[in-house]
This record gives sequence, C-alpha cells and structure tokens, in this order.
Amino acid sequence: MIIPEGHKRLFTGIPIENKYFLELVETELHSINNPLFRWTKIQNLHFTLLFIGNVPNENINNIINAMQFLYDEKKFSLLSDIICYAPTKKPRMIWLQAKPNYNFLQIQRNLYQQIKPLHKELQPPKPKIHITLARFNKKIKHYSLQELPRISPTKFPANKVILWQTVPTNQGIIYKPLQEFPLK
Repeated sequence: MIIPEGHKRLFTGIPIENKYFLELVETELHSINNPLFRWTKIQNLHFTLLFIGNVPNENINNIINAMQFLYDEKKFSLLSDIICYAPTKKPRMIWLQAKPNYNFLQIQRNLYQQIKPLHKELQPPKPKIHITLARFNKKIKHYSLQELPRISPTKFPANKVILWQTVPTNQGIIYKPLQEFPLK
C-alpha cells in the first residue's frame, strides 16, 4: 500500500462492541490455520461505512467538520446474516455480512454526500454491510474454497462512528482513530 507524502489514508466505520462476537472470532475463527488467508486483527474489526482514500493532511479537518451531522444521528443495531466469501465471482476476502439496515445506509449516503465535494476521488459506497474477517494472501480458485462456519444471529450495537487512519507498520496494518462521533 502506497500512501503519498503529506497524506493520510482514511475511512469511516462502526467499531465492533459485541464482546461475545470478538471472543468467538478470537477462539473459533482465528484458530483455523489456513495459508491461503490472513485473519483481520481483532482491534481492526469494524463495519465500514465509507472508504475515503488518501487525503491531503490539510483537508482532514474539513472532512471532520463535514461529519458533524453524525452528532444528531440516533444509535441503532445491526444484525448478522452470514459468513461468506467476497466478492462472489473472484473472492479475495471473508466477510461477516449483516442484514440490510436503513439507518446504516442513510448514514453512509449522508457521509458520501458531505465528503464528496471535499474529496473528488471519493467513490460511491458499497451497499453490502459487512465486517472483513480475513483477506486472501493470493488469488485462489473457487474449487479450493472450504465451507465457512455458520454464525447464529448476532446483534451489533452502533453507538458511534469513527474516522480512522490506516497505518502500515512492520507488524501489519493498524487502524488509528482520528475522531469519534458518538450517536444519540
């Protein structure tokens, strides 16, 4: 990953605050050793609202200011659906997908509309609500995919939105919170 000098790689998301789910990921999923993929670190798990991309440092405060509407948004919950390979045609990740949620999609749409005028390279958000559980180390063929574990319906509280910075390190990627927006 290349981040230009004087820029930060940013995204917005909802942190995972369901302790039961985090324990399940750590004990059940992370115990599956498979050289084809690497698990997302527990502290990096989140529901992505909007990937913003590489932003010049001098524009970050403008983006934070554009996100102020979040202070008026209400808390809500997301409900898990399935663990799946994504994208479907040429999988590169393992996702926990959530059921469609009006509140999530409305916040996602508003973030896009508020940030797009400030960051012309911004791409429209992906409509699938998900947590990236793992990424593949290389391209794989469909026939080599194993069956994924099932998860009972799990509720995820959405109490805040965070603006995160992606920071590459020698130990892998870490997500550094830049600004938290508690929901009402």
